[in-house]
Amino acid sequence: MVMTPLFLFLFGLMPQRGGATVPVNPTSQNNAAVTCFSELRWINGNQKVYSLNSTFSLSFFSAVGSGCATAELRVTAIYLDAEENVICSGSVENIAQVDQNAQITILEFKPMVLLEFVRWKNSLRGGAQPAPRRLACIGPEQLTEVSRNETDRAYSVRLEVTLLPRNGGMSNLEIRVDPRGNRF
Repeated sequence: MVMTPLFLFLFGLMPQRGGATVPVNPTSQNNAAVTCFSELRWINGNQKVYSLNSTFSLSFFSAVGSGCATAELRVTAIYLDAEENVICSGSVENIAQVDQNAQITILEFKPMVLLEFVRWKNSLRGGAQPAPRRLACIGPEQLTEVSRNETDRAYSVRLEVTLLPRNGGMSNLEIRVDPRGNRF
């Protein structure tokens, strides 16, 4: 008999379904940081590459949440030798802008021409073709760029394409360019 009132008392202290246990302060919600949804997909993944000296284009579908455009596309490259040792690596920031919630972006790569490493092919800004962007490829045990002789030793290149919305969030995609297997 004594257990029933105690049980009912404890049951009354439990939060009810759908009820708030802590008062909500509307001003704290307005100051909260918003993290944006982002998605990055590689569209033309069935290509073949026969040489790192060739030029190839990669197409990407990017999507960001409402209110999160503009977003930045960034490319990081890692050059590997025959034994998978790192020769050098570098990044090209802000290679393309995602101005819409969903957008297709085409990037052209020249892996062995570091001065013209990547170019945004379908820029939406005024129809002018953006200039190619340079890759500063830094060796793992040095603070300076590697020479052309060192990048010529590369057997494969690992590309990391990153989508960074302006309010936070990130989507990353890894593509391995390996001519030995005639594939990406």
